[in-house]
Amino acid sequence: MHPKTRQFIERVGVLSETEGLPRIAGRIFGLLLVTPGEFSLDEMAEVLGVSKASISTDARRLELAGIVVRSSRPGDRRDYYAIAPNALRQSLEGAGEREVVVAAHHPLATGGPHGGYFSFRAHVFPLTDVHKGLWIPLPLVGSLYAAVRKGGFTEQDIAGDRNREMREALEGVLRERPPLVYASGHEHTLQVLESPSARRLLVSGAGSLGHTSSVRRIDGSRFASSRAGFMRLDFPREGGARLAVLAVDARARTTELHAEWITLGR
Repeated sequence: MHPKTRQFIERVGVLSETEGLPRIAGRIFGLLLVTPGEFSLDEMAEVLGVSKASISTDARRLELAGIVVRSSRPGDRRDYYAIAPNALRQSLEGAGEREVVVAAHHPLATGGPHGGYFSFRAHVFPLTDVHKGLWIPLPLVGSLYAAVRKGGFTEQDIAGDRNREMREALEGVLRERPPLVYASGHEHTLQVLESPSARRLLVSGAGSLGHTSSVRRIDGSRFASSRAGFMRLDFPREGGARLAVLAVDARARTTELHAEWITLGR
């Protein structure tokens, strides 16, 4: 298992304790989140390095909470577990009056290349996306590439069929009980948007200097930048939630580009 994957699983385990779940239950959830397919109790015990008895107890706990589903296979006496198809809906409903932040990879909306928006440079000098020094004018190639991307050539883009199906499914659940924030990456930009699916949509994938994308404002945009940086969400004791967008330069100095207060309570 890749070290980053294992680190993610361990972090989910730690976070689960803040929600009143045992750490092992959180680790099971993290494992099933990042690994496609189903896992038997034996397989989870081996990967996570804990006893089968502990895995069994906490897997049943997650099943009762509606987070995972259990299944069987013909000729196999073992039980298999996977993330429940309605796990997001169950989690949102189970949050009650608490504020929820949903973290994902793919954005629900974006004014960047994955949304079909390309800069003048991308149209005229498309090879600079491959290497910054390749300033070779290829306007026809660049415009053709942008048109193909807008047409849904790759499922990584908003226009892709499977991407659209995924977003429609997510938005159908989120609009029933909109979270405070839906935070995503994927696009190498910094964006804050309003949406019926969440009080704020955040696109924060510009964490690497020199690896950012062009961006423009679209419907619902409150802020958009192609600078490298990150976002911060604070919950002061006096109430409310403060969202800040910060740029970072090569000397690790931060500059606040945008800030706003989000009113709590649905």
